[in-house]
Amino acid sequence: MTIKQRHLAATIGAAVIATISYVVFAAVYADRLPSRMATHFNLGGRADGFMTTPVALIVSGIAAAAMPLLLIVIAAASRWWEGRVAPAVSGVCVGLAVSMAVLGGALVLVNADLTDPADARLGWLGVFVPIAAGVLAGFVVGAFLPRAQPVDPEVVPALDLPEGQRAAWFGRAEFHPALQIALSVILVGAVVFVALVADGALAWVLSGVVVLAVAIALACMTFVVQVDSRGLRWRSALGFPRGRVPIEDIETAEVIDVRPMDYGGWGLRFTPGATAIVTRSGPALAVRRTGRDFVITLDDPRTPAAVLNAEIARTTPRPEPKPHTGGQLTQ
Repeated sequence: MTIKQRHLAATIGAAVIATISYVVFAAVYADRLPSRMATHFNLGGRADGFMTTPVALIVSGIAAAAMPLLLIVIAAASRWWEGRVAPAVSGVCVGLAVSMAVLGGALVLVNADLTDPADARLGWLGVFVPIAAGVLAGFVVGAFLPRAQPVDPEVVPALDLPEGQRAAWFGRAEFHPALQIALSVILVGAVVFVALVADGALAWVLSGVVVLAVAIALACMTFVVQVDSRGLRWRSALGFPRGRVPIEDIETAEVIDVRPMDYGGWGLRFTPGATAIVTRSGPALAVRRTGRDFVITLDDPRTPAAVLNAEIARTTPRPEPKPHTGGQLTQ
């Protein structure tokens, strides 16, 4: 099996097995459940939310299957199996599948043999065991899955600039238009939903918060990049967030292959040792600097890398020739 097949088999297989296990477990206990089940509990472990038993079992089953599969689909969009953190991502997918199935089983157990579902109690074990089971399953599976061979950074030669001439490059990093439209529809739908379900002043407050979140999310779908003798500058479509990397801080500029999951997802990301703007998988400009590196996905990262390397070579002091200290020249 290829690396891709092994990761997909492990994650999808875990989601399917966990869901089937929950369905079988719920079917075994179905005759011992009351007509209504406790499905939500307060911090003290007392039941404060209820559903009819068939609906509760169906919702739990759908959640157990849909949540890990949705995560797998999102991760697959970035081809996570090619990234340097592929085993960890697969472990998270497996862990989520196991946790959701065990949590569904815990809800069945605390409702079994009750006449009144209000008597159900979900103690700390009912929360700890699903989490622990998911962490253990994810760790074990991730430990046995392979990691793709890392691709070496591409060394980009400096742009050949005649003495006295300067170069500048302008570009954009943006999400695919279809993805921008889909996210916009989802975010606008969230605003409408909040406005419909909330009342009075709360509706205005929540709508304002959601609108602000929508504006920030939309702004972070497109970034403008400029490279010149001063270094690299970037900003979102709204002008903020923004940042710069001075030319004197840059050691070199390279081209690397990026997977969003290596940086925790899409958008503006902050990871140990690097700030990244990730809009897709593929080639990216990597600016190596003193301090935090800067990475941004671009359609043509080689040109800005060549411009930066040319400016670095121009600003880096050349060692002075050593004076002749003696000796004779032979002919």
